[in-house]
Amino acid sequence: MPKTIWLFLVRTVSLAYVLTRFYWLKSTVYRLLTQFKYRNTPVSRYLTIEHLASTVRPNLYAHDDWHEGWDAAAYPGWIEAVWTKRLPPPTHGFDCDKFALYEATVASQLPDVEEAHLLSVIWTDGWMPNGHAVCLLKMPGGGWTYMDYGRPSKERWFCLQTLAANVVKEYTGGKGVMACWLKLQPDLKPVAWG
Repeated sequence: MPKTIWLFLVRTVSLAYVLTRFYWLKSTVYRLLTQFKYRNTPVSRYLTIEHLASTVRPNLYAHDDWHEGWDAAAYPGWIEAVWTKRLPPPTHGFDCDKFALYEATVASQLPDVEEAHLLSVIWTDGWMPNGHAVCLLKMPGGGWTYMDYGRPSKERWFCLQTLAANVVKEYTGGKGVMACWLKLQPDLKPVAWG
């Protein structure tokens, strides 16, 4: 099978997974079964992006597996409970989507941010599909930037396609080929894709 057909299939499946709201449904069921008491827990307020970045604990990263429903999102209150040590760190299922979801939820309340979303980027590296989620931030005065595991990017982009391509380049050393990107609200509703 030619790689262009494979890339098309990866793109089609990835977009269908989110646009049909299957990702939202899977995440909602997972959260209700495992984090029910955190569904309405308020999250902390921050003053700036730098203040938010200082509280994120990227050393808590734990790869997804079947326990967690392979990339199901978590409630922001549950994520904060782990970061503030009210809950023990999980041994699985605490990866990029949790970080991006929390960052987007609290960044949407910051005075120095116009909009905050999740940006999910899917690529292929050879024949292997892969992906990553970051917190996408629209800044006053125009342009987009992102936070990745609590690290704010210093660059601004005026095209989401270019920003997403930068994420692929960072994670593949320039070897990956982007299949698609999806911009989601913190409630996991898709709002744009490409």
